[in-house]
Amino acid sequence: MRVIGIMMVLMGGVAGSYCLVRELERKVTNTRALCRLLRYCSEQVEYFARSAGAILSSCDVLLLRECGYRADNTPNNFFDFFESCEILCPKSRSIMLDFARDFGKNYRNEQVKHCKYYLEQMNAQEAELSAALPTQKKLACTLLLSATFMVIILLV
Repeated sequence: MRVIGIMMVLMGGVAGSYCLVRELERKVTNTRALCRLLRYCSEQVEYFARSAGAILSSCDVLLLRECGYRADNTPNNFFDFFESCEILCPKSRSIMLDFARDFGKNYRNEQVKHCKYYLEQMNAQEAELSAALPTQKKLACTLLLSATFMVIILLV
């Protein structure tokens, strides 16, 4: 009976470790998708002078899903879009909401500069998250599995 309990605790630790690593990877994937959305937005404003509603409605649904958007209908402005998105990194969320607040309030040339400015910020955020990912994954696995083994030792 004790062996079954130990196995359950061990499997729980492994499953928790796996879920934590997947969440860290989702955070990086989400930020990369937001970078791609900003790049697409910049191109649409620069070459086609499109509005936020036109950009969002022409955007690939898979990209919107990777950005964290789960609703069926697409909003007409970026602020509503980012408010309803599940953006996993708080800093990325802050950058995107700042971008959305000022989008569409300038002439085209200023709008392109605005998009590129926030794209640079998001690229830096993505690089920071990507660089920290391997260390965070190792740390998450090590701490969670160490705690699991401590519990197993206490049970024995």
